[in-house]
Amino acid sequence: VELLRASGASGAAARTRAAPPLRRLAPRPKPSVGRPGAHFDEWAALHDIDGAAATRLLKEEDASAQAFFADTAAFEARAQNEAAELLEPEGEAPPEVHGPWQHFERHTPEGFIVYCRAPKGGGAVEVILDTSELAKDSESGFADVPACKVSLDHGILAYVVDLVGDESYELRMKSLGASGGDWSVRLPGVKNVAFLGGGDERTGIDILAVHADAQTHRVCRIEHHRLARHGEIGEPTILWDERNEAAYLEVFNTKDQEYVLLSSNTKDTSEVRAVRCSGASSTSASSVAGGFSSSGGSSSSTSGARRNPASLGVSAPRVEQHLILAPREGVEYFVEHQAGFFYVISNHERPDFLVYRLPEESAFLGDGGWQHLQPFFRPPGGMHVTDADVLSKWLGVYGHDAA
Repeated sequence: VELLRASGASGAAARTRAAPPLRRLAPRPKPSVGRPGAHFDEWAALHDIDGAAATRLLKEEDASAQAFFADTAAFEARAQNEAAELLEPEGEAPPEVHGPWQHFERHTPEGFIVYCRAPKGGGAVEVILDTSELAKDSESGFADVPACKVSLDHGILAYVVDLVGDESYELRMKSLGASGGDWSVRLPGVKNVAFLGGGDERTGIDILAVHADAQTHRVCRIEHHRLARHGEIGEPTILWDERNEAAYLEVFNTKDQEYVLLSSNTKDTSEVRAVRCSGASSTSASSVAGGFSSSGGSSSSTSGARRNPASLGVSAPRVEQHLILAPREGVEYFVEHQAGFFYVISNHERPDFLVYRLPEESAFLGDGGWQHLQPFFRPPGGMHVTDADVLSKWLGVYGHDAA
């Protein structure tokens, strides 16, 4: 009550009188005898937001707002300080352990995320990405990083960033550690990325990237790229070109880093494919019969990526992808992998999902795969499964009571 009284109604009235008046975008025409009912839109000029009329209006609105609030700076600072005192300090989330490193996030006073890591046994903290620095380098002062991933050997960072706020995402890369530094290669229109392992910043590393349509921003294809510090090697290969506008494409590494899984999901139907990571320990999927590869269909939409002159004429290696389970209309499923088994969480027999195992030797045979599923865990009661974590010795299942 005291703060509201401090602002004062009479002060607001005085500020209103002091604020410069706003002019219409366009004067209203005089009534026409021939068109007495003609519609007039005085705001039509806003369709051209960069036009002279719209620019003038925005400047006048800004000047009017500054005049109105000119004498409230002290009040605003007091209100913000009192509100800040009511907030609980934001603690750090528990770190996620990846190999010899534990990864965690911190936040700047402005709310930007700082991605960090430290040796698992203790040691100096390394800042691997400070999104506030990205925002400083952008004209908008904005930075959104929806994906930030470290390579399987922990030496390279791939992150997706939007510096405008209109979902105009771009994939960027940087080396970590003593040889750290930004790469010159950038891929526009990428919304997510996964590492396939192998290679280095000089010879190139293999990634799978989820690309979005430039106009609609709908994720529509998954491509295989080989990227080096100074450019892209060879031509990218389209692995998945999704024509169903209701489907959402995604890529992610399994927790054991053996595979990259490619998935397409609609509201009620799923399809998942697998690509073997380089250097994975168990039987290579590429040696199993029944898979299908996408070695053709090169994309020309690589603007923004600079080719490495030393690698011209060199093609990225062929990547084979394998269908885990043939899609069934109305059936949803998702997949993890551990110790020679794919763990499939599916609703084809129980609407609230069951957990199955699919042995690697039974996968990729080209027969749909469903008959090879082995029931592994039935959730108790009416539990509806929403997610699962497959660890080396444990299965963690998340869910809630079915509605």
